[in-house]
Amino acid sequence: MCSADYSRAECSDCLAATPGSNTGGLPTRCPGSTSVFAVFDKCLVRYSDTNFLGAPETELIYTSGSDESSLPGAMAYSGKVLDRLKLLTAEAASSPKRFAANVVDPPFALTQCTWDLPPDKCKQCLDVLSANASDWFTMTIEGQRKTYSCTLRYSNTTFTVLPFEDIIISSGPLPPTSAPSSEAKSVKGSTLIIAVVVVLALVVSIFIWWVVSWYKWKHTRDSFGKGSRLQRFDYRDLSNATGGFSKENQIGKGGFGVVYSGSLKNKEVAVKSIVKDSRGEFKDFLAELGAIDGTGHVNLVRLEGWGCNITNYMFSCLFRPTVNLFLVYELVPNGNLHEHLYEKTEVLSWAMRFKIVKGLWSALNYLHYQCDPYILHRDIKPANILLDNDFNAKLGDFGLSRVAEVSGEESMQTAVAVGTRLYMDPLCMTDGNVNLLRSSDVYSFGIVLLEIAHGNNNPDGVRNLYRNQPDSFVNDVADKKLKGQFDKRQMERVIALGIRCSEPIDESKRPSLDSAILHFLENGGELPPPKIHENEPHDATPV
Repeated sequence: MCSADYSRAECSDCLAATPGSNTGGLPTRCPGSTSVFAVFDKCLVRYSDTNFLGAPETELIYTSGSDESSLPGAMAYSGKVLDRLKLLTAEAASSPKRFAANVVDPPFALTQCTWDLPPDKCKQCLDVLSANASDWFTMTIEGQRKTYSCTLRYSNTTFTVLPFEDIIISSGPLPPTSAPSSEAKSVKGSTLIIAVVVVLALVVSIFIWWVVSWYKWKHTRDSFGKGSRLQRFDYRDLSNATGGFSKENQIGKGGFGVVYSGSLKNKEVAVKSIVKDSRGEFKDFLAELGAIDGTGHVNLVRLEGWGCNITNYMFSCLFRPTVNLFLVYELVPNGNLHEHLYEKTEVLSWAMRFKIVKGLWSALNYLHYQCDPYILHRDIKPANILLDNDFNAKLGDFGLSRVAEVSGEESMQTAVAVGTRLYMDPLCMTDGNVNLLRSSDVYSFGIVLLEIAHGNNNPDGVRNLYRNQPDSFVNDVADKKLKGQFDKRQMERVIALGIRCSEPIDESKRPSLDSAILHFLENGGELPPPKIHENEPHDATPV
């Protein structure tokens, strides 16, 4: 503790000397001691291996004073000193710095405690120094008493006092209760008002931030399914249904997303997680949702609904939120045509293949002629032809689909040719704007028909056999895994239709997928001629 009647520099020198190894240092004076008390004029030092903080030490009292006798009227002077010390004791105990002094009028005095003492302990320590000291006070005109926890000093002449921050300097009797001044009240009131305003501003700012972020989140979420009549599923339900989108539940993966199986509301479903495009957008999701929303056909995979998960939306005012979108389809349990043609050990019979051909035709006939405006699938391939347990074909994956803007529109344009190259219309594999016609889907349909019949994707080889060996092409083209177990007339019709539909150069030679196609497949006869007007009405018959 620094004595308040000495300068800070003098106290600093005093404290700096106490740990020294010279003759004045405490380790030299008290070698091996674990508890040391040292009282100097300018400072007080104490250390111990036991906790002494908060408890006053008053067993030893150091007294010093002037050799001069007190003034005439010693008893009166002694009483004034005691009254002064009583006032200053109360003030020091209530001061955060445990210090009080009177330097205005005699008797001059100061009281001081170590800062570790609470108010009551500080008062207790100073009271011990003041108690029963009247005889001592009458003998001298100035004096000082110290313990290891507190000190007091008095004099009839002024002495230097260097107050600490926040101390109390008394110039008169201590009032019974100290009411704050009007200026202090004003400062405290202003501080309180500022604090309240800052807190309210912060709360309002956070609330506005939350409202704006929530609005952006809701707007973003609703924008994906805007105008859709499909059910929107909660993300938590989709996550629970798929085991947290675990790898064990993954049943498919492609360029437009990953597909997971799951059970949702006692129904087996396939949940497709949509992948963003190169621009970080979801055009494929919007295309798929827009294309299949409102459709319903036995040979199309049924779309049950959709869902989304938007994270980081609380920071959407600063950053773009993270968006995950999902499409929920009925689960078609028997895999896809590609798996049955190439991966399954059990050979797909011709009867099942012929059933799949008619089912695929029925799906395309519905999209092209029964939907208004019509829909182009644009990604017809065996992997997108799903099969149920009865081998009914269900066309799925509408990520590349396009819906005509008006019902009578003959064609649509795109600047980018997309799709699976082996099944893509060659007329679409060009740079610049590409006209998309129903015949583009017809071409892909024809390639799939040849693959179903031949067991491989080799349309040029099939065409060569068809042209060069008209009498034996059926047996030469037919999938060798069938081992001759097929209806020859049905096989011939499927091959002939596939070749006509996959005409690579002149799309006008490709037939329209109207009811005449089904009649040809089932009954034979001449192949239907190409249709000049693609938008004339046709009938769709589920098969």
